[in-house]
Amino acid sequence: MKRLLSTVLLFLFCLILNAGASEPDIHIYSRFDLFKSNHSRQKDLSSGWEMRNKDKGQWEGIETLQPLPVNEQFEFRKFFTLDSSDLGKKYQLEINGLYGSCAVYLNSKLLGTHQGSVPVLLQIPPNLVSFDGTNKISVQMNNVVDYKSSLPLKYRAGGIPLLSHAFSPRIILWALPESFVSKAHLAAFKENRQSVLRLNVQISHPPLKLQVRSRWNRRYLRIQIMDKENSVPVWKSEVLHPLRIAEKETEFQMNIPTSRIKFWEIGVPHNYLLKFNFRSQGQSEEICSFPFAIRKQPGNPFLSLQADSVKKMKCIEWIADKKFAFKSEREKRKQIESDLTSIRELHANSVRVFASAPKPFFLDMCDSLGLGVLVEIPLCNAPPRIIARSDFQNKAGNLLKEWIQAFQSHPSVIAWGVGSGFIGNDLRTINFVDHLKRIATKWDDRPLYAGVVAGKKLIPDLAVDFRILKIPIDRASTPIAHFSRYLTSDKNIIRISIPLAYQKKNVQAVEREQAYKLQEALNKIMKSKTAAGVIVTPLRDWAGETPHLLWGPRRGANIFPAGLLDITNKTRPAFDVVKSVFEDKKNTDHPFVRQSTETIIFEIIGFIVLLIFLMFVRSDRVFRNYLRRIFLFPHGFYMDMSENRRVSSLLTALVGTTSIVTLSLVLASYVYFLRSSSSFDNILTWLFANPQFKYKVIWLIWHPLILTLFFIALLFLLSLLQSVVFKIITFFQHRFIKLTQLFTFVLWLPANLLFAAPIAIVLYRLLERSSFVQPVSVLLLIIFLWTILRIFRGTKVILQITNFQTFILYIFVLGVFIAAYGGHLEYHRSLLAYTGYFMSVLGF
Repeated sequence: MKRLLSTVLLFLFCLILNAGASEPDIHIYSRFDLFKSNHSRQKDLSSGWEMRNKDKGQWEGIETLQPLPVNEQFEFRKFFTLDSSDLGKKYQLEINGLYGSCAVYLNSKLLGTHQGSVPVLLQIPPNLVSFDGTNKISVQMNNVVDYKSSLPLKYRAGGIPLLSHAFSPRIILWALPESFVSKAHLAAFKENRQSVLRLNVQISHPPLKLQVRSRWNRRYLRIQIMDKENSVPVWKSEVLHPLRIAEKETEFQMNIPTSRIKFWEIGVPHNYLLKFNFRSQGQSEEICSFPFAIRKQPGNPFLSLQADSVKKMKCIEWIADKKFAFKSEREKRKQIESDLTSIRELHANSVRVFASAPKPFFLDMCDSLGLGVLVEIPLCNAPPRIIARSDFQNKAGNLLKEWIQAFQSHPSVIAWGVGSGFIGNDLRTINFVDHLKRIATKWDDRPLYAGVVAGKKLIPDLAVDFRILKIPIDRASTPIAHFSRYLTSDKNIIRISIPLAYQKKNVQAVEREQAYKLQEALNKIMKSKTAAGVIVTPLRDWAGETPHLLWGPRRGANIFPAGLLDITNKTRPAFDVVKSVFEDKKNTDHPFVRQSTETIIFEIIGFIVLLIFLMFVRSDRVFRNYLRRIFLFPHGFYMDMSENRRVSSLLTALVGTTSIVTLSLVLASYVYFLRSSSSFDNILTWLFANPQFKYKVIWLIWHPLILTLFFIALLFLLSLLQSVVFKIITFFQHRFIKLTQLFTFVLWLPANLLFAAPIAIVLYRLLERSSFVQPVSVLLLIIFLWTILRIFRGTKVILQITNFQTFILYIFVLGVFIAAYGGHLEYHRSLLAYTGYFMSVLGF
């Protein structure tokens, strides 16, 4: 008996488990709040705008897309009239295409605020619209790059365009009729262990005359659900009772079985339309329809990772570049269709929209294709000292709330991003993400993610469901083995970008090199049993506002050549690599011959100068005596200089030239070595606000001979300038020292650099071998510190001042230069805010 009872209980328990497993909880993604009835009327307010600078006050007409300068505030306005036939209707203002922080007013009354470029639907109070005169809609936009007054959303690392500096209005005023379906809502619940959709409908009736009312009473309503892709009906309601309009509103509800409604899943999308049709005298009229889809819980299919069956995120990053922002709506749609089709061809299961709001059409197409979308607020490389501010956190939280409200109706959105470039081991970062996590969970239950700086210690307490780690592979010598430490957590998604070094002449070899390195990285990531997935970026080459150092001195220097597709939509070998890896097919090998990037120009210049110097050392006894004194008895040598004692001009030129050439070779070697460093490019972007001037600097860096000659000329010029400063100081001291004598003294001051000459000749070769970088840099740093101490000592002797006065002198000269250039930077950008961002980019 006991055995029989145990068997029965076990059977019932299994039935309960199976019933629960067969009917999972579902989530509905409906867009009832954005519906437009077939009887709605629209008024396009996208053209005919005027703008003015808030300080100058001169109104002028603008084009459809208006780029805006930084650090200014603007006001836009448009006048329009309304037809009296729309009197009594409800009004909504649909806004899209405003980039930045702005406030929207109608007839001087605030309708709402707006950040980023998310679409917004603003409800207009009935008494705010005028039918007797002219209405005015105005937008106030703040482009000041200062985290104290607005979110610093305008900086995105690596040359990505500053899309927030634009006014491209797509604003439509909707007049919604009071009649027909005014409200609809779908909800899911369990009934007898079965999932059921409950539909709540509210129908509003217009005030009708008595003779019209009888015709309305003969109308019947039928509701049906259609498959959105093939227009096949999957459910129909019975013909509902006549719509009696004795009351102002009719409200009812009905249950819809889910037996024929399939779940929306990545790769297998199912989208539906809920249609309302009125029938009268055999005629059927569709009055409105609402798109919706249902998904299982939890929302993100990539978080349930298991050791025996690992489902990984295979993601492609999509970037809206500068050229995209200036395209027409038709061209944008065409590019989005082409790009998403290419992503599906790659067998990717998701796409990341990086640092910009996706277009509604973009998400609609992802809904249809079954592509998961990662959507994140455009907050990049925010340093901990800024995100710790309470006002910054509030503004970031409001922005995240706006984005969730704008995009949560799409089933393709699988996760929300709180930004990228965070330092994951900082307590302030942890608190900031916690703050955004609390806000996000109030509005949506989808997972949260953050882009974290790789190379830092990753603390698991960061309140996100997964992390995106940016690991650029921009040097051929970078070993793939350094991925291993990031492949140990199912919260880590690796983001890789492999730019093409187009400075090499053989373009095909360069593209094969990109494919080889990408293949090596992807194989390692996809074979890991713990890593949550990979993001390959970008899909296509994109155009930025500033040239990038890595791109080299070439035409189209603002185009980032790292895409699987080039700027003309032509596929590269890397495209086939990603496709084969994502499709789990055997990879095609893409061997490449690693071309040498070493140059002998540094060796030639250094060897010639050092050879001449050693020849004079060996043949000239006086020269050897000078060198012995400058190194062993520098004080006496400096005193001779201050007393105008003559020193051979030839020997002075030889020492000065050798020292300056040595320092120039060291600087040129380091700068040329850093030409493929993203961090160094960020420094150049910060130092040179003008893109054209930055391009000239990049051109100089990529030509080592001219770069070396530039440093030689610059150092000689600085030596002459230092001599002039010394001359001015001695003049006010009522002392007479010839300028030529002071120049001779300045050329002998850095003689300690002669010890670095042998290293300078082969420095670039040593830097190309990673094991030599640190010891060689330390040795050169010691030599330079020794040289600086000698320069301080020599200045003290020649000017007859104290150590403290010498220190103040150099600090003053350096401060004048920094203040002058800092003023130039402040004129073009908010200096302190940008400095904080670049320090974060560099990892400080």
